[in-house]
Amino acid sequence: DNNGTMYALSMETGRTIWSKRFTPALGMDISGVGVHNGIVVTESRGEPGGGAYAVIGMDAANGDTLWEFPVEFQLWNFMPMFTGQDTFVFQDKRGGAYHHNLKTGQRVWKTGYDARASSDFT
Repeated sequence: DNNGTMYALSMETGRTIWSKRFTPALGMDISGVGVHNGIVVTESRGEPGGGAYAVIGMDAANGDTLWEFPVEFQLWNFMPMFTGQDTFVFQDKRGGAYHHNLKTGQRVWKTGYDARASSDFT
């Protein structure tokens, strides 16, 4: 929900298995949550108006935080993509591409646009 709480639901009953507040706020962008090999990956350190400034990995069994790392530029409509090799990729708002280890959160590489960017939103 928008107050930064993650919920795990039973697929059989729809009841809450666990819930954990992991960030002060999440905004109104349409960011996603991914789960792979027992690890939940989503954005964190969100802003009420949208976007976020970190990525978090949580244990899918109990909601415990496994790792969290800041990103260089704001995330918007975050969607992790899993490679099948215990890593995942995602992009930031400026077009930077990140590749991280799923189990540790450690960066494998980052590439993309690093120059100053601006937008008038028109």
